[in-house]
Amino acid sequence: MLSGDGLMFGIINIVGNFGTVFVDQSYWQSAIAARPSSAAKGYLLGGICWFAIPFSLATSLGLASTALMLPINSAEAGSGLVPPAVADHLMGQAGSALILVMLFMAIV
Repeated sequence: MLSGDGLMFGIINIVGNFGTVFVDQSYWQSAIAARPSSAAKGYLLGGICWFAIPFSLATSLGLASTALMLPINSAEAGSGLVPPAVADHLMGQAGSALILVMLFMAIV
């Protein structure tokens, strides 16, 4: 299932994050203060961790929704409602609250 809006979001996110790294002074200070070998390893490890968390969360919750046969149509899935549906199914209102807290922490 391909999503044109998802692809556009991904492109905007990548461009925005590159802009953050090149413009934010804290990245430059840490890069200059570290040894070159340590800085390269640190940035690569940080990038891998930054990618691994959303990828593993999306994969596990997407597969869980399929395995649990939740009644989610393609419009709801395209709107990003799979994680709340799975969390609500598995943990009830506490799961919905945890997804809301996780979303709030990611945005703020």
